Amino acid sequence: SNMIHRTFTRSFPLLLILFAASFCFVTSKEVKGDTEVVSTPPVNDQQEGDLVNQCPNPRAKKVCRLPGTTEFMKTSVSIDSQKDIDDNGLVGCRVVDGSLRFDGGKAKKLDLSQFEELTEITGQLVLTNLKEVKLRGFHNLQKVQKLSIVENQNLTDISALSSLTEVLDLHLENNPVLKSIDNFKKIKALRLFSLVNNYQITDLSALSAVQNISNLQLSGNMKLRSLKGLSLNKTVGNLLLIESHSLVNLDGLEVVEKVTATLRIENNSNLKNLNGLKVKDHTGGFLYVLKNRRLENITALSNIEHNPRMAVISSNPLLDCSPYSSYKLFPIKGSVENKVDCPTLMSEASRLRAINQKKIEEEREAELEREHEAMLKEGLLENESEDQL
Repeated sequence: SNMIHRTFTRSFPLLLILFAASFCFVTSKEVKGDTEVVSTPPVNDQQEGDLVNQCPNPRAKKVCRLPGTTEFMKTSVSIDSQKDIDDNGLVGCRVVDGSLRFDGGKAKKLDLSQFEELTEITGQLVLTNLKEVKLRGFHNLQKVQKLSIVENQNLTDISALSSLTEVLDLHLENNPVLKSIDNFKKIKALRLFSLVNNYQITDLSALSAVQNISNLQLSGNMKLRSLKGLSLNKTVGNLLLIESHSLVNLDGLEVVEKVTATLRIENNSNLKNLNGLKVKDHTGGFLYVLKNRRLENITALSNIEHNPRMAVISSNPLLDCSPYSSYKLFPIKGSVENKVDCPTLMSEASRLRAINQKKIEEEREAELEREHEAMLKEGLLENESEDQL
């Protein structure tokens, strides 16, 4: 009996280990090869997540699938505070199947270092309103379907995202002190690139390795001097160039031969010509060349052989359109308030009505602005910009 007792005593720890391993095997989530798929627990229900974390697969590439996520629809989890990071059981995930939104509006500081093992997000990653932020937790992130860095008033550096190699849609919008996008040099392809109101960005050379951009929106980038470095598709959907006041030409767009949706060149105060634009086919699309106060030359539009559904060339005060009347593009839908207007389909009466209506709208906007300023001075309205700070 003593021998049996000693044998059992010595074997008991081994039995416990085997039992624990068996328990982990039974309670672990789906394991395929080197991938362990874990459905993350709902907020404030950590039992299942803790159980999985206690029984790790040492070879596993841990996939955390957000509740409700399917192949066709990605559930989004909003992270407004450190508590949200902890409660959603996402720490230690290498792949998040779903979308994550980090909003610093309610938090003084977000600690993102807990995501340092994260390499992939199958949905969208949104970084917004981050006041005091260190992005070092994303330094291993390589793949995300859609990346949106928007409305960050104090964000100057995103170099922690330098490992990114695969992004479908990239939105950089309203980051007024962001200094550089050099960290995106490893990205090889983009479906959509939107750069809006990033006042410190001067060039796009960091995207020189990117291939096949098929939708481009550049707006409100005051210091953007050149489009060189872009590698667009021969066919693009939307091509929007708005309020890029340092551009003097469109060099860098030479590869684009067809625009299927909207081509809009508006309010670029130093744009003198459209050189670099070689679009031949704009069938069924919409062309707008508006409010470019120094634009004098539109010879680049002679390349258009298949006309858009609608074209408007207006409010370019130095543009004399008379040398271009033989272009296939003309006559167009509307042309008013150029130095010499382009041939149009409008009757003279319609043209005068359009000019008059535009002046009425501008006068009404100015009146509303004066009323708003008066109400602010009288204290009848709160200053919205101060509230946002």
